[in-house]
Amino acid sequence: MRNQRNYLIKLHVISWMVYALLFYAINKLGNQDLSFWTVLVSLPFFAFVFYGVRTILKRWIGTGKILAGICLLGGFLVICGLLVYLMTYGWQQKGIVYGKYVVQGKDFDLREFIQTCLIMLGHFTFLAILDFLNSKRMNEIAEKIEQMEMRFREETLRKDYEYHGQAEQIPSHFLLNVFQMWESQLGTANSQIGSQLTQMYQLVEYFMGSGSVDGGREILLSKEIEMARKYLSLQMLISSRKPQMEWKVSGNTKGVVIPPTTLLGLVMNIFKHGSAYDPLHPAVIEVDVQRDSYRILARNKCNPSGHGLISHGLGLVHMRNRLDTLFKDRCQLKIERDQDIFLVDILVRLI
Repeated sequence: MRNQRNYLIKLHVISWMVYALLFYAINKLGNQDLSFWTVLVSLPFFAFVFYGVRTILKRWIGTGKILAGICLLGGFLVICGLLVYLMTYGWQQKGIVYGKYVVQGKDFDLREFIQTCLIMLGHFTFLAILDFLNSKRMNEIAEKIEQMEMRFREETLRKDYEYHGQAEQIPSHFLLNVFQMWESQLGTANSQIGSQLTQMYQLVEYFMGSGSVDGGREILLSKEIEMARKYLSLQMLISSRKPQMEWKVSGNTKGVVIPPTTLLGLVMNIFKHGSAYDPLHPAVIEVDVQRDSYRILARNKCNPSGHGLISHGLGLVHMRNRLDTLFKDRCQLKIERDQDIFLVDILVRLI
């Protein structure tokens, strides 16, 4: 970045030097009184006009502050016009720079003064506008190239993950086949174990679909609730204690979508890290769907220190990333822990 800035500075300096030579050569042909020293003295004024207009266009008009930019531009050109008057006519008709050969012995003429301003100011104002438009276009092209490169990197990374996922040592479908085989063998001998295997098979299949590249990024909230309750019923079958969990579902859950395993992950976290079997402090799952938004709230009592599995927080981090990917700025995720109560609050705006 610094090298590029130095390169642009050198390029501008060289351009102004070339312009000075060209300006001197062209005007020398029409006025023998013009000296090269006069041209060098004029360059700072030309640069002042060019960079002043360019800065106003970039910082005000280019950022949407059009009215303020127009007012600043008008005031700036008025100041430049006064400087042109001093350079050509000056006080008592003695121009500071150009008075010797431009208006010597002549009275002030408004028409000629306006013409001089248009020549000296209009030229560099027009160049500044062209430079501003060109810079804006180049920035748009650079952003598009950066977006294309980012998509290319994402596609390359996706294919790499997909390649290594397909080359895993134990294929996921092999696990499903094992569940199906156990279900067929044990289902007739022990209906309870067969039911457990059936529900476990459905959950594993659901997780596989949500983790697949071709599995889609969203699913109906009603389907997610169904799978979360299926996991809860499985816990009731395999546990010696009855899980204590209250469900409060309202609204049309079939009309909204959610990243797969979001609610299911919250329910699983309650069993992993929370107190899911305390009848005095039951876990609460609330789902409320409104016309313009829906909210999911999971609240549970935390396990005493030293009990339960160690939490690394990766599940909630992944959940936040998936919600941000699907809903962008339409989603708010709030995670709170107040003493021994853990709360996860998800709010999704639909419109």
